[in-house]
Amino acid sequence: MEDEACDAATLATVLDAARAADVVIACMGEKNYAEKPGNIDDLSMAGAQRQMLAALGQQDDTPVVLLLVEGRPRVMHGAADGMEAVLHAFLPGPEGGVGIAEILFGHVNPSARMPLSYPKAVRVLLHACPFSPRMH
Repeated sequence: MEDEACDAATLATVLDAARAADVVIACMGEKNYAEKPGNIDDLSMAGAQRQMLAALGQQDDTPVVLLLVEGRPRVMHGAADGMEAVLHAFLPGPEGGVGIAEILFGHVNPSARMPLSYPKAVRVLLHACPFSPRMH
């Protein structure tokens, strides 16, 4: 979903489908990229995605699981607040769907720790430098 607002008809359709479901798996993220096309100026999640997640999170009828498929952490601005669970799949590749399904259906317990910090807001990222820049 590109960074434009969701129209009312789209949101109504999504919410109607959510009310009819036992569980909603909201798959959000960004398109595949490599090198220069992946460069972005802002780590914020697309506005249309945040708008849709906010609407899904506010409805009490159906639990919502947020599945993030993206190559880097994105600032969600509270979009995940109403979710039952969040699964960050990064860019899982061709066999990633099998792994994601095994986690969602409870066949595997993802017990690893994330090798990065997930930002809560823009411009609060700490830059880790394992060496002194003056040494080189």
